[in-house]
Amino acid sequence: MRLIYGFLVVFLLIAGCETNRSTRNDDSKPKPSESAAMPGRCIITNVKCTPSSPAKLKFGDAILITYDYEVEGDEGVRITPIPYLNGKGRTDCDGISYVMRGKGSSKVYFTIRDTSQGKAEVDEFRLVLKSAETKEPVDKISYKVDYRFSGNDDSK
Repeated sequence: MRLIYGFLVVFLLIAGCETNRSTRNDDSKPKPSESAAMPGRCIITNVKCTPSSPAKLKFGDAILITYDYEVEGDEGVRITPIPYLNGKGRTDCDGISYVMRGKGSSKVYFTIRDTSQGKAEVDEFRLVLKSAETKEPVDKISYKVDYRFSGNDDSK
């Protein structure tokens, strides 16, 4: 299997989400202790969220994230959305991710489950890029959002 050690470059062109930080690691190389295969260059563009932020939702309603991608190399990159509140990843979430290879468009989603607290907030989500082979994170892209979930019918 072909292992690619190289640079990971992520460019963002954002529509529908406000970015907190775009990641560009032109100068980062795997540390000597990192033996995981690194994917080649990955470009993510045209990121859109549905519904747009800010939004009030019911528990279980999905935030759909669409994007275009271009991944070099044979290994591919798994792109996973992780919701956050105050810098901490939420554990009461569900979502889906896929391994991307080549060039195309894709979508992922996340939602928040009812944890009997009545309300939940998401102030950020991160698209986490993982090696498809080792499933180790290789980069992340952060977006500031304002999603509020509740079990009440008046959440919309």
